[in-house]
Amino acid sequence: MNNGSYSARMLLRVLIVLALVLLSILSSAALASGFLITGRVVKISPTSLVISDPVTSVEDPCAAGSKGVVSFYLYKDSEMTDYVSGVLGEGETRSYVLGEKEYEVSVVFISSIGQTAKLSINNRITEELGVGERVVLQRGELLIIDSIK
Repeated sequence: MNNGSYSARMLLRVLIVLALVLLSILSSAALASGFLITGRVVKISPTSLVISDPVTSVEDPCAAGSKGVVSFYLYKDSEMTDYVSGVLGEGETRSYVLGEKEYEVSVVFISSIGQTAKLSINNRITEELGVGERVVLQRGELLIIDSIK
C-alpha cells in the first residue's frame, strides 16, 4: 500500500470527522461522553480520536435517575446592575461573590415533569420556579431562572 494515499485518506477522514464535530457543536447535539454524529459517538482527546459503532439509543439527560441542570442569574438588586450567573446540577452547591456579599447557592430539587426547580440561597429555599421566573430575595436581590434541563 502506498503511504501517500493512505495518509491522504486518513487526513480526509479526520477532516470529515472534525467538520461533523463542528456541525454537531453548532447544533447543540453534544453528549456528556462525546458527540452524537449520524448515530455514532465520537470522543476526542489530545492523543486520540474514537468513533464508536452506531448508537441505537441515547440516554435522555432528564430521564429518571439522572440529575438535571439549572442556569440562573443572581442580581444585586431589582435595578439589575450587577450580577453573577451560574449553572448547577441537582444537589450541587457553589459560592458566588456579588459586590461585597457571598452567596451559597444550591439546587435543592428539579422537577422531572414541570420543568421547575427549587434553589437554596444562603440556606433559604425558594418557591418552585420555572424558566424565566424571578423572585426577589430577602435583601432585595433578584434571582432569575434562565434554563432547566
